Amino acid sequence: MRDDVVLHPDHVARIVGYLQDGTHVHITGLRGSGRSAVLGQVTDRLAGLGISVVAVRGMRALRDRPLGALAVAGVPVASTPQPLTMLTSAVDGLAGLLASPASALLVDDADELDATSMAAILAVQARLRTRVVTAGRPDHAPATLTDELRPAARVDLGPLPFDGVHRLLHSMLGRGVEPSAVARIASASGGLPGLVEALVDTARRENRLVLRDGLWVARGDLWTSPLSQTVEPFLTDLDDDAREALTLLAFAGTVSLETAGELVGVDRLTALDDAGLVQVVSDGDRTLVGVFPPVVGDYLVHETSVTRSLRATGRVAGIRAGQGSARMPVESRVVAPVVSRLFAAHWSERRTELMREWQADRTDPVPATELVEAMRLTHARPHEVSTVLEAAGLTEDQVDAPDAELARAREAEHLVATGRVGAALELLAGFHPARARARRVAGTAHGLALLYSCEVERSARLALAEVERARQELDPVALMAHSTVAGLALAVLGRAMELDRLVCDALSLPTACPQEPELVVGLVALAAEATTWQGRADFAASLGIQARSMDPRPGPHPYQATQLIGALIRDDDDPAVAAETAEEIWQVARERLDRGYLPAGILAGVLAVDRFPDTERAAVLVEAAERCPDAPLLRHLAEYATAVAAGCPERLAELEPVLRRAGLRQFAVRAAVARAVRLIAEGQPAAATERADTAWSQGGLRGRDLCGLFLPFDRAVRLTSREREVAVLVARGLSSPEIATRMVLSARTVEHHILSACRKVGVNSREGLAKAARTWLTCTIR
Repeated sequence: MRDDVVLHPDHVARIVGYLQDGTHVHITGLRGSGRSAVLGQVTDRLAGLGISVVAVRGMRALRDRPLGALAVAGVPVASTPQPLTMLTSAVDGLAGLLASPASALLVDDADELDATSMAAILAVQARLRTRVVTAGRPDHAPATLTDELRPAARVDLGPLPFDGVHRLLHSMLGRGVEPSAVARIASASGGLPGLVEALVDTARRENRLVLRDGLWVARGDLWTSPLSQTVEPFLTDLDDDAREALTLLAFAGTVSLETAGELVGVDRLTALDDAGLVQVVSDGDRTLVGVFPPVVGDYLVHETSVTRSLRATGRVAGIRAGQGSARMPVESRVVAPVVSRLFAAHWSERRTELMREWQADRTDPVPATELVEAMRLTHARPHEVSTVLEAAGLTEDQVDAPDAELARAREAEHLVATGRVGAALELLAGFHPARARARRVAGTAHGLALLYSCEVERSARLALAEVERARQELDPVALMAHSTVAGLALAVLGRAMELDRLVCDALSLPTACPQEPELVVGLVALAAEATTWQGRADFAASLGIQARSMDPRPGPHPYQATQLIGALIRDDDDPAVAAETAEEIWQVARERLDRGYLPAGILAGVLAVDRFPDTERAAVLVEAAERCPDAPLLRHLAEYATAVAAGCPERLAELEPVLRRAGLRQFAVRAAVARAVRLIAEGQPAAATERADTAWSQGGLRGRDLCGLFLPFDRAVRLTSREREVAVLVARGLSSPEIATRMVLSARTVEHHILSACRKVGVNSREGLAKAARTWLTCTIR
């Protein structure tokens, strides 16, 4: 496991906090979940705090050797046939290693410890009151050890979220990774770091993951036989019946709960679920089941003997024939491997079906056109697509040629992209295309038209409904297209946490989207914005690496330009850096405006002015917005840019409620923060803090949606690191003597830091400082 990436930063901080408070910790997680890596990171954090660590690791091969684990860890154990003497020497030896009051014992793979080693550890802990951290698998907790450690807390290491896999991949590979490759690896690994590393290593060695034009691209099936060595330990504890049941589920793929129960029996399915080897996704009415992590299913499908494979295939076919296809639970997330695998399996089966139809009649261009689309979605090699096109007598342009419905939808989309919202809505009135492609384009055009008309909530609601429809229909391109519209609306509304979930879900699709790369670019850019607003610098950095190698051709709609992504995530505290960043963004804005794509140009221009106020640029945006009389949202954005460029607190104060009423909550918060920063500069810290507090409370979801937007104000307050740390402890309710003990300072020094922090923040009490520390003051720490 890599030691330069903090896989579970929140868990590491929580574990260290528990230990500082004298609480023991038991860490649980599946194989490959990063338990050992987390223990290593905890060790480093404790060392930084002056706490020495003794590490012990349980080993299955030594479970029948009393005190074997302690001896291997370097604990002095007497060499004698007398068990009691050996135990006493082990206790004394371990106690000697932990003699310092500032020490902790970390036990990895505690479920593999022998009973005598557990007894020695408990004896030492009782004698010295040493803090203990244990780690093991969730279904193998060493009750003899963990039940005796009190007080204690359990920390469960779940799979990495999408952003964690994204960060790990880009750290490992050092270059951008093609989005569908990230999604496929995330899906196959189930988010388990150990499997991510194994998949990447074997895929590179087997040329399944290759560097093409500066971007890592996945080719063909990611499963290769060398992965067996990594996967087989997941099956070690299964008996023959359980292994056969899991094999049946692997051959079945993603199925309904009813089908899974009929295949293997409810009791066996429950046991596999308890072992963490199946994933269940449900909305209460519909439930999907699949093998977890999915690469275990790949192993069982590819490496099972021919006889077992035939028997499993026959059994699955017989059951599924009577059950039908599994139905997608409502609002199930694609980021869940069992759901992403359903998308992949559907299009793989669809490709096979269309290939069979086309081969029956190669003169019919309709099956050939549909086949090419399915091949694109399933990562077909370019020469495979060319073979079909040549045999059918088609070109790429003919495949993408619009019929009358699609032509009308595309015209509406162009009208919206150029700011002619009224004309677009008129063209779309009463238009209900029958074909999915035209319906998708018309739907996205309608959603954007509503957004620019300042019907922001309605735009978000309808686009999210279309996302759900696309999910139910297993239509990945429609899901990405409508996610783009919904993402833009959520961004304007300032609902960053929803936006983050939405775009990460869309980027988790394992299917490719080569025919519309601008959709992927737009989603990555929106992910960068949401990540920056939430202060998640690590994920932002990996998005920046990915963007550098993506298709640089801009799309017609806002955020669909790779050049924006690096600028969006850049820390522009230095005025020179801010000016450079603003210039980069302005170049994108200028190019979009010159090409007639006014909404995209205006939004990019606002982002440029926000980073480095410029009245001339703001005037350009006002002129562009005036050319879009049916798009009040664009006028509001231009007015915001003008107010920011002027830097006038009164003007910002007047604009803030107007923006909020119009549904532009993100920009209302930006206006409030800009006003607060200006008040600080004018020497009015109390008024500035009052404005920031009000903006925080109006930010929704306790402000966490847009906490990163408070970074300029946080920096303007200019607390020292000591003052900030003291403020956080004040917010936790610690007294000055308690803070002094924890920070190894005098109580008088602590009081000095509190008074200084209160003066800078503009409050006159510990309660006021604590309120700031619980909200905007600590949310922006990076």
